[in-house]
Amino acid sequence: MTVEMRLTLALEYWREYRTYEHMANDHQIAKSVINRAVLWVEDVLGESEEFRLRELKERFKPSETESKITAVIVDVTEQPIERPVHGQEESYSGKKNGTQRNTKS
Repeated sequence: MTVEMRLTLALEYWREYRTYEHMANDHQIAKSVINRAVLWVEDVLGESEEFRLRELKERFKPSETESKITAVIVDVTEQPIERPVHGQEESYSGKKNGTQRNTKS
């Protein structure tokens, strides 16, 4: 699997909070392959010198010499969660918390 595909799968997983099963259905590959791809990207980023938090803090400290700062911008805007708004009362039995509605009136 190419690096680009691994990165795409990892970003899709992190961004959309999708399950491996849904991603596997969309991309026609096994869930385990997606899992390995996401873990690989996480491991590579964790081992990279660019993502060490202490070193990042040191890099951004003001100093007499100019530092070379490189930025990567990733779109992480929030998506609204779709929840049932109308008609949920009709399909909810209340069995979980013991507040069943009496429909025999």
